[in-house]
Amino acid sequence: MVWQFIEARDHRSHAASQPLARAAMVARLMVWSSRLGDGWIWYTVGITVVVVFGGDLRFIAFAASASA
Repeated sequence: MVWQFIEARDHRSHAASQPLARAAMVARLMVWSSRLGDGWIWYTVGITVVVVFGGDLRFIAFAASASA
């Protein structure tokens, strides 16, 4: 029952987003975001956000994220 509900919503959202996938700009965005994956660019963005907006403890947070 619950699984069918989830599956039906998934199919509806996929059908609603299908016309967007044909747009070249959206398609390029999806290709680039999938190629970036969980690689170095996202780690760099995360560390940059911590350093820039981290407040008083930003360097401790940076050290913790760099050593993780």
